[in-house]
Amino acid sequence: MANYLSKFLPHLSTVTEPLRRLEDKDVEWHWNERAFIDVKRLITNNPVVRYYDVSKEVALQCDASQSGLGAALLQEGQPVAFTSRALTTTEKLCPD
Repeated sequence: MANYLSKFLPHLSTVTEPLRRLEDKDVEWHWNERAFIDVKRLITNNPVVRYYDVSKEVALQCDASQSGLGAALLQEGQPVAFTSRALTTTEKLCPD
């Protein structure tokens, strides 16, 4: 469900990062209740996403962390769309 709604959920890759680590090879499995609750909160809270209006100016806000990338398309300071994705182990280890 979170993947289906991902374009409307800000910071999804950051919130789900501890849950994705459960799938890593040779990692001790430890349930992260906080991450699960945060995903449920994102899904159940009604984000204030507005319809895109071709006549209005747009702004793009981007952010990156060690675990993911994210962006939001804004009109009049309100989000029109969100996107995010997790970085793979290879992308995290690439030198500058």
